Amino acid sequence: MGFFYSADVLVERMRMTEKQSEKLDSTIEFILKIFNKIRHYGLHSLESDYKNIEPEFVFRRKFVQIILQSADIESGTKILEYYILTGNYQGYDLVYRLLYLEALSAIFQYESPIAIEEKLLSVCGEKFREEYRKRNQTGESL
Repeated sequence: MGFFYSADVLVERMRMTEKQSEKLDSTIEFILKIFNKIRHYGLHSLESDYKNIEPEFVFRRKFVQIILQSADIESGTKILEYYILTGNYQGYDLVYRLLYLEALSAIFQYESPIAIEEKLLSVCGEKFREEYRKRNQTGESL
């Protein structure tokens, strides 16, 4: 993910409030739900999910659309990267999109659910990971 910012700039742009940070829990849960559905029922099982995603979740809809269209990993990640690059996002909005970018890569590589969860949590940082585990009462994964 170092494709568009240096590490220090990226860290600064990713700063969020605690309330914004907690909103990411539902994003991570959604991504894990999608991954498990794909794993058990195949890619096309997402069609009903796509139709039910609220219109205001444009990036979430784009994420599921890319999966459904079975774009290869390279073109799928490029599409999401360009949306992120051209949006000049910061804080929650940037991290939210980076989670989907990382998830797309993991889904196309058929990573394990534990590895995907850990990747998503690592995008948010160690402090978030610890708080997420407390909020969701989950133990260590990796």
